[in-house]
Amino acid sequence: MDLTATDARRQRWHTQLLGGSSLTPAEVVRRAVALQGQDLPGVLRAIAIRSRAETTLADVRAAFDAGELVRSWPMRGTLFATTPEQLAALLHFC
Repeated sequence: MDLTATDARRQRWHTQLLGGSSLTPAEVVRRAVALQGQDLPGVLRAIAIRSRAETTLADVRAAFDAGELVRSWPMRGTLFATTPEQLAALLHFC
């Protein structure tokens, strides 16, 4: 397959949901297994921009408050947001 640089950028944009999606914050994170970041505000924004268009940072925080999402530092001391189920698997391999 011949892929131009422009096509590769478009595919990456689409695959990483950088233009948003129809998913809830928990569905976004579940799809990715985990989202990694240097700090919590960055991770919250990364989840929000990949979620439904109307998703706010408060919505992402609510998913954490409801236990749909958790945060941990399982690798390299870097913040990871994931689901409770996927955290168990991540910790198993650390």
